[in-house]
Amino acid sequence: MIDVQPRLINPATLVLLSVCVLASLPAAAQENQPNNKAFIWANGVNLGTSFLNASAEHYGARQCLNEGDNRPRVELRGKAQHSLMIALPVDVAIGFASWKLRRKHPGLAVWLPATSAGMQTGFATLQYTQGCF
Repeated sequence: MIDVQPRLINPATLVLLSVCVLASLPAAAQENQPNNKAFIWANGVNLGTSFLNASAEHYGARQCLNEGDNRPRVELRGKAQHSLMIALPVDVAIGFASWKLRRKHPGLAVWLPATSAGMQTGFATLQYTQGCF
């Protein structure tokens, strides 16, 4: 019998949560005032999507093991940690760039991490739907 491991984060729950968070973001100020709440939310969602990607990697590796993949277990182990080792430094760099832009270009300071989060969510969705990869 195949023992399917539960996902770390349900993708439907994450999409619903992301929509609620983005809907709650206040509109950008007309004057060039930094919107700290939007800046913090955008960077927080960006970091959260890194963990969603790691969860998708873990899910795919578990599916390979459950399907009886002939690859060695060592090759499938540590996929989530590897994904985080790549994504977190990139997210920190995006967060730093966003922090530097928050005063002079507040729209760009929110757009940059929001775009990164959107791309990461798309990659995680593809990995969840693909299963074993």
